[in-house]
Amino acid sequence: MFQALSNNAFIKWFLAVNFAITITLGLIFQSQAAAITVVIIGFGGAFISLFASKHLAIKAHNISLIDPDSFQSEEEKTAYTLVEELSQQADLQIVPAVGLYESPDMNAFATGPNQNDSLVAFSSALMSKMSYSQIQAVAAHEIAHIANKDMLGTILIQGAVNSLIILATVPFTIARFVTAATEENETVAETLDFIYTVVGFILRVALTAIGNLFSLAYSRKREFKADRMASILVGPSNMIDALEFLGGDEEEIPRTQAEFSAFKVSGRIKFAEFFSTHPSMDRRIAALKNL
Repeated sequence: MFQALSNNAFIKWFLAVNFAITITLGLIFQSQAAAITVVIIGFGGAFISLFASKHLAIKAHNISLIDPDSFQSEEEKTAYTLVEELSQQADLQIVPAVGLYESPDMNAFATGPNQNDSLVAFSSALMSKMSYSQIQAVAAHEIAHIANKDMLGTILIQGAVNSLIILATVPFTIARFVTAATEENETVAETLDFIYTVVGFILRVALTAIGNLFSLAYSRKREFKADRMASILVGPSNMIDALEFLGGDEEEIPRTQAEFSAFKVSGRIKFAEFFSTHPSMDRRIAALKNL
């Protein structure tokens, strides 16, 4: 039986961090119920994004979903058949929805809240410019993301970051209320309120920046994992060939689709790889050659 690359170590780390957050908040609030509420708030927005991801992606890209009982073109038949076959190889229980969208950049992406409610979409440029084996390799890469539950991993990191930000800033918010209620000297109260506000803001900005760096590092790591799993499905040489071809694409991802660039097979390096969602194509190809 085919096995996806495990996220077990990451999930264990995630659970440990959030257990520590909950205990710490419980000590601050002297109430486990309040602590759990804060953690739920921290994860609430992240999980809403997760469950809305498929719908939002379809809307942002104006994706045309493929009906497997009525193909409208050879491109639709090729895209759906490849995803169906690779899903079976990867032991997915349900074939993801498959769609095509108009875009000048050669790209594809996978999204969705879970393995049983996912989507794989291909750009028009990718379908028209790449060979069958190259499209197959790209499809395998996207199936790998679904099999590895990478969308969930991304959301878990974001939720943990949100909870940590709350953990760090709540004491300053409480201090502001306590000061306003107990400090009789108006000048002192205003000064303390300003200090608490500024320190809380700086902490929030700093932790958000650090959290984003962790998210970017995880995103780059999952690209290596998806490439590796795709090479198992279709062979390293086919995956390398697809990445080399994608590396020559100079078209920019349209602004309306930029929000989903982290989930695409081909990202764009911003300033430096350290601040990007994807490793460079050269590093991805080198990693496959070193398997």
